[in-house]
Amino acid sequence: MEGALLRQSLLAVSVAVFTRPSFELFRQIATGWILCPGRRTITGMLPTADPEGKHPHDAFHRFFRDGAWKTPDFWRRQSVPLIEQHCPVGTAVHLLVDDSIVHKSGRHVEDAGIFRDPVRSTVRKIVYAFGLNVVLLCVCVRVPGRDQPVALPVHARVYVKGGPSHVMLTALMVQELAGWLPDRHFRLVGGAYASLAKLGLPRTIVTSRQRRDAALFDLPRARRPGQRGRPPKKGQRLPSLERIAAAAAPDEWHLARVRLRDRTVDRLLLSRIALWYQVTGDLPLRVVIVRDPLLSG
Repeated sequence: MEGALLRQSLLAVSVAVFTRPSFELFRQIATGWILCPGRRTITGMLPTADPEGKHPHDAFHRFFRDGAWKTPDFWRRQSVPLIEQHCPVGTAVHLLVDDSIVHKSGRHVEDAGIFRDPVRSTVRKIVYAFGLNVVLLCVCVRVPGRDQPVALPVHARVYVKGGPSHVMLTALMVQELAGWLPDRHFRLVGGAYASLAKLGLPRTIVTSRQRRDAALFDLPRARRPGQRGRPPKKGQRLPSLERIAAAAAPDEWHLARVRLRDRTVDRLLLSRIALWYQVTGDLPLRVVIVRDPLLSG
């Protein structure tokens, strides 16, 4: 039942993207993708997508290779109604970004390569896999019946070695999404995408993980009247994050209740404004240190 509703919703907003012949192929592919019992390849989906053999085998391959439709148009038709439905007007749209490996096999998979597999890799062991490295931009929404929010894709780009970086691909997707929704503001969260902050993304606040050994600097002092020379771009070097946390007074920490997956926990927060000059240049950042009150002594 849920698969049928998903297919109907997907098809309803996608009609304007395709020509009539292309839409018929897309309808069959969407049906085959949902009902396919095995690997979701074109060959694997054909028995459920086109059981009567109305179209030649290569027609489904041409649909992706040189069909009469554009990927940005498809994402715009999918993402704009999704965000308008689940993100109330007047609130920020919460976005998540990360890259993932789509495992593929074969010698002629375009843009495929060997990449680090973030799912199977651990701190002690790095696992590499062959496939497509896809950068996914998702919107974080809450749905009835689930305590945890759900990340739904609203854009995607394939990373190609030697091409634009993961950060630049993310910036292009956010710029396109902001153009589709000119009246909305965004909060973007990405684990290793801190340098997005210096790119001036439209109406977007970036939150990212920071290195424990990050070289932080104080804000530059104001120029004195009559002072000569180029104004400084950064202030004095700050201590490490561990030393900043250790030197903070108890009243500088703020107790907050945060959501950690499916439960709510207490955390102590310490924040200050600083420069991470090597990554974000002279853009001031709010650095937040998080501590578990049960482990802080």
